[in-house]
Amino acid sequence: MSRAKDLLDIQFAEQDIVEEIAIMAGILTRCEMCDDVVWLDDSEDNYRLAYKIANKMVTEGEIGPKYFNGNRRTLTDAIKEVQGSLYCHCEIVMME
Repeated sequence: MSRAKDLLDIQFAEQDIVEEIAIMAGILTRCEMCDDVVWLDDSEDNYRLAYKIANKMVTEGEIGPKYFNGNRRTLTDAIKEVQGSLYCHCEIVMME
C-alpha cells in the first residue's frame, strides 16, 4: 500500500509542477477568487517559454529525478498535455 500511495503522491506532485510551469509561462492562470486554474493563452510562444522554464528547473535541481521518471522529454510531453478549464467556479456560478 505504501508504494501505491508514494506513486499517487508523485503523480499529484507532477500535475502540480506542470500546472505551475504553465502558469509561469502564461498558458494558464489561477482565479484570484476561487483558485481554479483556467486557460489564458495557449500560443506556441507560451509553450516554448514553458519548455525553457521546465528545462531550467530541472538543470537547477528544482525538479528532482523522482519526478517524470527523471526524463525531460516526459516533462515536456506533460506540458503539451496541460489542461485548464474554460471557466472557473466563480464564472459558472455567475452564469447561472
